[in-house]
Amino acid sequence: MNNKPAHLKPSSPRMSDLGKTKGRIHPDQCASCGRKRGEFPIDRGLARWQEHDHNDAPEHRLVVLCRSCSNKLVEAHVRLYRPLHVNHPWAGCMEICLDCRWRLGVSCTHPRAQVNGGHGVAVKTGKQMRAFVDGWCQGLVTIFDTPPSACEQKEVVT
Repeated sequence: MNNKPAHLKPSSPRMSDLGKTKGRIHPDQCASCGRKRGEFPIDRGLARWQEHDHNDAPEHRLVVLCRSCSNKLVEAHVRLYRPLHVNHPWAGCMEICLDCRWRLGVSCTHPRAQVNGGHGVAVKTGKQMRAFVDGWCQGLVTIFDTPPSACEQKEVVT
């Protein structure tokens, strides 16, 4: 349940800005506590959360949080956040993006990326399945059976 106040507006606080103030905007690091992938017990790692605007519409903004920080921050926050499936493609915030010259934090700066007004980068994904999930994200969701494996626009930083 979201504790959305009646006065929520575009300038209301955003968790996607959390990492900016702490220098922790990276796909493999919690924006709140700073712990990195591999520093967590099994099944307690990082999760990506899509941020919504002041009218609860999804935006092209992400915040990466560990499970502990997610449990403390997401439900209590004034904005709505949706968890992304572990294999859900998101340009700039996938394993295949870590060494790409176009990645900046958890975003993709390639001109073809949708966030930059393009038609989207060409990402090779696994099989998509639709499932009804009861719980946090309640409703019909798309699940990918494997992580994205390639991006046509990727340019490796050497």
